[in-house]
Amino acid sequence: MRYLNLITLMLLGALLSCKKDKLEGERAILEGRWEVKYFIKKHKSLLTGSTSIVDTLYPMEIGHSFAFEFLKKGILRQESDGELIRKDRVVFDAFNEELPNSEYDYLCIIRLNNKEDDLFVATLSEQNMSVGRNPISDQFLADTIGTNAISYDYIYAKK
Repeated sequence: MRYLNLITLMLLGALLSCKKDKLEGERAILEGRWEVKYFIKKHKSLLTGSTSIVDTLYPMEIGHSFAFEFLKKGILRQESDGELIRKDRVVFDAFNEELPNSEYDYLCIIRLNNKEDDLFVATLSEQNMSVGRNPISDQFLADTIGTNAISYDYIYAKK
């Protein structure tokens, strides 16, 4: 009877465990530590929808640094100013190799902790990554001024 209870508990644990995708195959390019190099500040007109690049900012100018580390087992660790802010499970929505007319080789869309509204969206190559959406750094930089929505692309380098 004791063994039956143990086996039942193990099966329940396996069935109820959290989904995460390992970094295998071409996704292994993500593995490792990435540190922010600079931010591209963009204005999008809320009236016309047009977007223009306004400025390039560096971590020392805004007073915050950002880094993240992808672990092979499917975990994303995110840091701000050297402190761990979040640790999330990686669940891929997309990982595509075809990016014509781009300096990057891959597009990846990750649902953090398998949540539809908690996305990490990036284009990347072997050593550089442009992150267009990231819940951690978005909280420091997103803004709206008048009829312009201000957004940032975060450019990271692999360490």
